[in-house]
Amino acid sequence: MIEMTRPLVGTIHPDDMLEIREGVEAAQRAVDYLHAEGARIEVPTPWRWWEYGTPIQMMLNQYKEHITDIEVLDVGSGWSALGPTLALLYGTQVTEYEPNIDYCRDRIFVNMVLANKGQKVLQVHQVGLENMPQDQFDVVSCISVLEHVNPQLERSFWTALAQRVRPNRMLYITTDCLPERGKPYTYDNLRTQNFVVDDLKERVEFLMSFGFIPLGKPDWKFNGCFVYDYTFFRCGMMKLK
Repeated sequence: MIEMTRPLVGTIHPDDMLEIREGVEAAQRAVDYLHAEGARIEVPTPWRWWEYGTPIQMMLNQYKEHITDIEVLDVGSGWSALGPTLALLYGTQVTEYEPNIDYCRDRIFVNMVLANKGQKVLQVHQVGLENMPQDQFDVVSCISVLEHVNPQLERSFWTALAQRVRPNRMLYITTDCLPERGKPYTYDNLRTQNFVVDDLKERVEFLMSFGFIPLGKPDWKFNGCFVYDYTFFRCGMMKLK
């Protein structure tokens, strides 16, 4: 079981960045290298490094010298730094499901760099929710995707994510979160799902009923663990069965 000074379910405090420093620095190092080699990786704003650094740190803490041997699924990967970092620096096998063909094409250049370095290439599939294979993985991540899912499909998406995690393995989710219904997002774009804290509390409780436990003590206070700057939610969980 992963033990952290601060929970991996929760608010990003200054101390959190110290807890995940190794993961954040790994992502930054990998992105710098890939950019220098002409591969496109997107990190929307500098303070979003925690979004990639947290799952990398989770894996480093849990698997240590075995991180090369695990299988990771990144759902809705887009230009994410997660898969390329794991593949480039640790030789991890990463599968990406991404419905947007433009994002998938950009991974060709990432895979060229990985192949030149002798690392496992990303297994990229142009696949949406309705066509996701039933394979299970040691780590499943879904970063800044759920707020863009059709509300009619959103509940089934959480089920699909849970089903793809092997027993005693990990799930990592981030999504946007509003302080209350009807409030605008600070950074508005093509969101289709407007989560508030109570929505996300209910989703995490659903995952717990599915056999997951949070990697950290749950805290449902509005100013507590599930919001960062009243905008972001992150959740790391372990599947027990």
